[in-house]
Amino acid sequence: MRTSPSSDANVRSSAYCVAHTLIECWHCGRITPVVALAVPSGHETRGESDEGEMPAAAGSPAAAGPQVAAGPPVGAGSGTETWDRIDACALLFMVREISDRVGAELQRLAPAFRRSDGPSSFESRWANHCDRCGRALEDQVLHGEPDVAFVPTSAGRARSIVIETVREPFEAGIDGYSLDPLFLDVP
Repeated sequence: MRTSPSSDANVRSSAYCVAHTLIECWHCGRITPVVALAVPSGHETRGESDEGEMPAAAGSPAAAGPQVAAGPPVGAGSGTETWDRIDACALLFMVREISDRVGAELQRLAPAFRRSDGPSSFESRWANHCDRCGRALEDQVLHGEPDVAFVPTSAGRARSIVIETVREPFEAGIDGYSLDPLFLDVP
């Protein structure tokens, strides 16, 4: 994919996936659908070259480890940003920004996954909301707690997650990234 990224995008791909499952809402106790975004092997993450490089946080796209191969510089002559090809799939969470096109498709596929505005722009993110009580469901739980939603501990638990591929270009600004998640078969 060679299109120019938005200023906040740090992951991009020629396609993306929407993972669907059901959980019990911890606010109202009812069963509700939730989704996660995923990108296939071959997606790209934005990094920085040696000048001005900051250490990557654990779990961030820049911390992907040995699967990262340097990509072309981004920007006309900036020389500081690169796009790195990642040869593994990844689940994305703590999504700050997605394109309008992807947002419209997500509203069709998963209307309860929508923008959740926090008290500051840093806290404004795309989030799952209970389709019964309407309250936001935190990504830290959905992506960080074993067997709650997107961290299956067995192949049997992973079978409750249905993954749908969307063959459209994808760009996002994210703060959470799970590289090559166990038991999930992201196409």
